[in-house]
Amino acid sequence: MFDVSGRLTGIATAAVIRGFGAIPASIAWASVEQVLTAGTPRRGFVGLAVHSVELPERQRPDGRERALLVVAVTSASPADTAGVMVGDVLLDVDGHATEVPDDLLDLLTDRRVGQQVTARILRGGAVREVPLTVAERARG
Repeated sequence: MFDVSGRLTGIATAAVIRGFGAIPASIAWASVEQVLTAGTPRRGFVGLAVHSVELPERQRPDGRERALLVVAVTSASPADTAGVMVGDVLLDVDGHATEVPDDLLDLLTDRRVGQQVTARILRGGAVREVPLTVAERARG
């Protein structure tokens, strides 16, 4: 896919990815670079399954209306090791708001693998900061 000036903007796909039938060029080029240097694309992993939820007014520590409800934690994952629990509400990671699952996926880039991030969660009405070390998502 090209814009009106002839610049590559994306690669058309048969599948709908994040609501679009194309992979943005920036993601495609980053994936190519990873394949050339590491032999495969890399993605970060923390071991959470999340669902977007609307927060009640009294549970909006920063005024945000939406966040991510933790609906599953993978055993022995970085989130499990850090003590994240089903029912926690993920507000942000390293200061980046997490309101829809794609927000979390966007933060788990290859550059974060092996790095520690701070997840801010809401548990029982109290905000907590939880350090997580991003692992590499297993292939296969």
